[in-house]
Amino acid sequence: MEDYSYAPDYEVESLKVPPHSIQAEQSVLGGLMLDNQTWDSVADKVIAEDFYRKDHRLIFTTIEELAEKQDPFDVIIKNRGYSSRSEGIRDAIRGYIRYYDWMSSIEGDRAATITLAYNHHQKGIEDTLNNIQHKYIDIIRSSVHIHMENDNCVEVIILQGDAGKIREIYENIVKNKGIQHVKLDTINPQEI
Repeated sequence: MEDYSYAPDYEVESLKVPPHSIQAEQSVLGGLMLDNQTWDSVADKVIAEDFYRKDHRLIFTTIEELAEKQDPFDVIIKNRGYSSRSEGIRDAIRGYIRYYDWMSSIEGDRAATITLAYNHHQKGIEDTLNNIQHKYIDIIRSSVHIHMENDNCVEVIILQGDAGKIREIYENIVKNKGIQHVKLDTINPQEI
C-alpha cells in the first residue's frame, strides 16, 4: 500500500502569512488621522487584524473606538491644546502604553475591580461576559449589573486572586466588540 501523506510544503506554509506593507499601513493611518471623513470609507474595508504591526493595530483600534463613540475628536484636540490630530493620537497611545505597563507590572495576590460598560444589544456580548465569569469563578467574588438608559449596561466585577489571572480576565473582556469602557483597578492586600 502506498503512503499518500505529504510532508509540509514550506512554500505553501509561507503563503499563510498575509502580504504586508508597513508604508501602506502608515498611509492608511495617516489618512485617518488627518481627516474625520475618511473613517466612513475605510471602516467597511479594514479591520485592526489587517495590520501587520502591533503598534499600527493599536492606533487603528484607538481611532475605531473614537469613531464608534462618535467623539468629536477635533473638538477634543482643540480643547486639549494639541497642534494636530497626530499629536492627540500619539498622546492617547502613550496613555494606553503607560496603563498597559502598569497592568503588566502588577503581580501576586490582588484584590481588584473591573468596571465595564457595554450595549446589551451587541450580538453575543452578554453570553461572552457570562462565559468569562464562569471560567474564572475561582477568583471572582461578586458582580453587580446595572441597567442604564439607551440600551447600555454597567457591570462591576470584584475579584481576588493571582494578578496574572486578573489581567487575563481584563484582556478577555476588553477585546470584545461592543465593550464601550473597561477599567481595571487593583489593590495589594498586603498594603492595606
